[in-house]
Amino acid sequence: MEEKSPIAQIESHAVDGRRLRVEFLQQGDRYGHRVLAVDADGGEVVLVRTLELTADEDSPEAPALQSVHVQPLADREGQLAALVGMSGANHWSLIVEPDADAKTPRLIFDAACRIKRDGLMRIVSRYARIAEAVRAGRFRVELLQLSDQSALPRIEEIGDQIAIVREIMPADVAPTTVRWRYAIELIG
Repeated sequence: MEEKSPIAQIESHAVDGRRLRVEFLQQGDRYGHRVLAVDADGGEVVLVRTLELTADEDSPEAPALQSVHVQPLADREGQLAALVGMSGANHWSLIVEPDADAKTPRLIFDAACRIKRDGLMRIVSRYARIAEAVRAGRFRVELLQLSDQSALPRIEEIGDQIAIVREIMPADVAPTTVRWRYAIELIG
């Protein structure tokens, strides 16, 4: 299968020339993304890619991002990506930006879901590790606390998959918006 070209991308840079890049790819009626490590010499390794549903699959717990917009950051060098979409009664958003305070290349993912009906048990962002990245052990995923968040997400790792899971709590009565934040960072 031929690899698709990215529609847009965002990068986080380190002083030593290493970069962490997220590339957004059209996948049917939605956008997925992949995260790459870029060495100072320009060598690239795909670390993870999102596991997206197809237009025929229906899961109220998985983000359906159908529009992507990239814009310059207002307060520093770099860009951010804003993605939005809708699936069933849920509205989704995702902001991706470089972490200005990080010493190593690091990207912040700030996701949200507007839930219109009760009954949803959890929301999940799913990734597949790429074999080469697993062997290299080059990155980590970190959960980030939100001050207005009633529940901290958790990371579930099964085989080559990573899931960032945000449980829907009794306090999350619809209609409501739930958020979860995480970072992907190069290590070593």
